[in-house]
Amino acid sequence: MSRRSAWGPPLVWAGLILVLGHLPPPIEPHALFPHVDKIVHFGEYSVLGVLLVRATRGSEWSSPMAGAIILGLLFAIIDEAHQAWIPSRVSDMMDFAADGIGIIGGSLTQSRLAALLALRRKRNIDP
Repeated sequence: MSRRSAWGPPLVWAGLILVLGHLPPPIEPHALFPHVDKIVHFGEYSVLGVLLVRATRGSEWSSPMAGAIILGLLFAIIDEAHQAWIPSRVSDMMDFAADGIGIIGGSLTQSRLAALLALRRKRNIDP
């Protein structure tokens, strides 16, 4: 996968997060059960973490996971700041915490999976 094509999925996903963050919630999130929005934030940013690790692999970042976490956290700050300006949204530190945990979880999962696959390929190649 080329570097340019590797950055497409995380950029599209980040754009989707921003667009959805700009829209009013379809229902009051706490009407379902308390803190459901934290689960949504975790899920959104877990996917972003996976995509960012894939994009930073083979780039100037010495550690794709570290790069993904740094970029993901910077984006989470931008997203929460963006939501502070949206009348139907609230900028919340607990949302940022859920974003950060999601970024770390997704990045760690993708990095671990890539390491396991590389080890498996190495074992299949070596006699």
